[in-house]
Amino acid sequence: GIQQGTTYYVWVAAIKNGLQGSYSIRRSARSFSASNASAPTNVTASPLSGQVGIRVSWTAPTLPTGLPITGYSIQYKIRGSGLTYVTVTVGAGTTQRDITGLQNSTQYK
Repeated sequence: GIQQGTTYYVWVAAIKNGLQGSYSIRRSARSFSASNASAPTNVTASPLSGQVGIRVSWTAPTLPTGLPITGYSIQYKIRGSGLTYVTVTVGAGTTQRDITGLQNSTQYK
């Protein structure tokens, strides 16, 4: 299969009546690597009105390869706890997410 972040080379030849013609000029392309995405910028967290929760918002990063973002992962947990992070995944067109069900007067990271 295709490996992330790997350069692949391709040539193309036409076939007519079972006879193959000459190959085209070799072209290369590098497959997308998740590490090519920079971090989102302008990340903010603001309280939700009337709820124990926050609204997290951000600006989408740009990719050097021009490929689109396919989604975002948001993680949080109670600060200083041994708990594992809670992960919330959102789609590519999303640049904000409300996180509810948090505990009053509790620090999260």
